[in-house]
Amino acid sequence: MNVNLRSGFFLNRAVGAAMIERKTQGRIINCTSTAWMTGPMNGSDAYVAAKGGVVTMTRGFAGQFGPHGIRVNVLAPGQIDTPMQHDDNDPKIVANATAACPLRRMGQPEELARAVLFLASDNASFINGATLNVSGGLLMY
Repeated sequence: MNVNLRSGFFLNRAVGAAMIERKTQGRIINCTSTAWMTGPMNGSDAYVAAKGGVVTMTRGFAGQFGPHGIRVNVLAPGQIDTPMQHDDNDPKIVANATAACPLRRMGQPEELARAVLFLASDNASFINGATLNVSGGLLMY
């Protein structure tokens, strides 16, 4: 909870207040996980609760900071092909996660980076309080 939710809350609050004080318009982009929608596995209840909290927190700050020209959004990555995915997981878990994705692959870090760049750009100027799923279609709703 401290790492996955509280730290983000205090950071958003401090950054938003500083931006308002300086009359700086801008963007805050948080990061959650698709786990907030798929639910807990293997004792990850606190992690999933914290990641769901990040989504709710983002919406709250989006409403609070939006009138000041500050957009707040959140990314929800699915399985991204990083060393952590391979070091911390049994190969069967990685294979099952890949098979569950409609694109039948993990995302690449560059694909997640492009989503961040999109949310930070003027192309997303009317997007505020949104969760952008970068999951290869794992979450479709």
